[in-house]
Amino acid sequence: MRIEEYASLIAELQVDNQAFSITPGNWERQVRSSAAAQRAFDDLPRLDDGTIRISRGMLKKFAKEGNLEKFVVATLLWGYPPGMRGNNAESILKELPSLAGHLTEAKKIDDWGKHYAEVVKPIHGLGLSTYSKFLYFLNSEVAGQKALILDERIIDVFNQKHWDELVGLQKMTYNNKSKVYPEYLKRMKDVSRDVKVKPEQLELFLFSFGSVFW
Repeated sequence: MRIEEYASLIAELQVDNQAFSITPGNWERQVRSSAAAQRAFDDLPRLDDGTIRISRGMLKKFAKEGNLEKFVVATLLWGYPPGMRGNNAESILKELPSLAGHLTEAKKIDDWGKHYAEVVKPIHGLGLSTYSKFLYFLNSEVAGQKALILDERIIDVFNQKHWDELVGLQKMTYNNKSKVYPEYLKRMKDVSRDVKVKPEQLELFLFSFGSVFW
């Protein structure tokens, strides 16, 4: 199957409108691991019924506003509405001030391997799936390419060996994904250019429909 066959659909995807609703109770225990996280959590806007609803566009706005502690908490909620597995969230949020500080310096990452080893690996529970979300919403550049989200669902799509244009990414696994991340960004950029869509639209298409069309 070729991605170009779905170019018109991909081009219509309103990426910034992708939103998730979060029941505050799913996160109240986890944010209590850090006073900074609790403040950021309490500052998030609620709907009339108390639900927190977060979109990609909102996270881009938070990133531009510069309150990165609030941005990190909001991104975690958006990425994991039911809460994160195990104690991953607590481990990440205990390092919230330090992580926010690192993110202020992550707008342009030339040596990706060094950056990942020094910033991501030391924080228990923080992996590429989560960290790539931060970099994407911050509009960061990694090894000369704009950051995109790379989570396990997209890796599963590559492993299915279904899309012709992405054949080069079939070697990606959960174990080597951090090393292959710059190659992923480059390939996504090239394919997006060829089919005349935005890389973030292609990423959302793969996440939402990559295993649906056959």
